[in-house]
Amino acid sequence: MFLQDFTDTQIENLNHLAVFDIPAVAQFYFGSNGEYQSMKAYLEMLDYLRLLILEHLSLSAMSSR
Repeated sequence: MFLQDFTDTQIENLNHLAVFDIPAVAQFYFGSNGEYQSMKAYLEMLDYLRLLILEHLSLSAMSSR
């Protein structure tokens, strides 16, 4: 399965990669005053997907022990 092929380093990188920690993204997201709602929703969903993947990997690791 694809998610089982992640290495510990890749999981750690995914854990530390937050979309809103990127200065240009944060400036765009918080500084656009109500504009670009679709793009903002996409960024939120992207970060949410990252968190879901991390949760799944964590649960998979716990169940394989």
